[in-house]
Amino acid sequence: MRTSKRLVGLVAIGAAALLVATACGKSTSGGTTEQKSISLAECESKPNECNSGPGKAGGTIVQAMEKTLVNWNVNSAKGNILDVTSVLNGVLPSSFLLYPDNTAHLNTDLLVSAELTSKDPQTLVYKIQPNASWDDGTPISAQDLIYAWHTLNNKDCPDCDAAGTTGYDQIKSITGSDNDKTATVVFSSNYPDWQGLFSGLYPAHIAISTATTAPLPA
Repeated sequence: MRTSKRLVGLVAIGAAALLVATACGKSTSGGTTEQKSISLAECESKPNECNSGPGKAGGTIVQAMEKTLVNWNVNSAKGNILDVTSVLNGVLPSSFLLYPDNTAHLNTDLLVSAELTSKDPQTLVYKIQPNASWDDGTPISAQDLIYAWHTLNNKDCPDCDAAGTTGYDQIKSITGSDNDKTATVVFSSNYPDWQGLFSGLYPAHIAISTATTAPLPA
């Protein structure tokens, strides 16, 4: 059983405007975000703090694009281009974030924790923030990780035109618990770069509802 290639494009269009409902950073009652501001001259020595400062919720960002876009799915081969990713990297939730100094940091807006609990078999436990939800109010859950795995492992959905299958093709199972706010991921073989998985998540509940063929296996 599998979803069609068309589904990948449909869910991307439907999900492009969806945001994680949790706030980014520590906000004050006035809606601004508290950040330490440093000068641009310190960018080389402090890349993670460079060009940062007080922020305020709201506003509009306009970005020019030089290409004709095929779809809004960063996980598909045709949608995984710079123009699309530069926009959606700030919209779609990811388990870890890559900082300017090339270190991976847990996305605490999305996850409470992501821990390696066993090396044989390699087992990861992701605990999703209780209040993390899609813009329509649907909680972000283990089902969203499961959907990403099914569409990117090149087994359950070979027509999904995945941009990359590495790591996902080594996952044996994903099980949800704690009302689907915990996802336990078991690998068939060790995958050292596991922090790079589940980047650019799309909402499973929308993807499955727009499926043009039978839904993905549970």
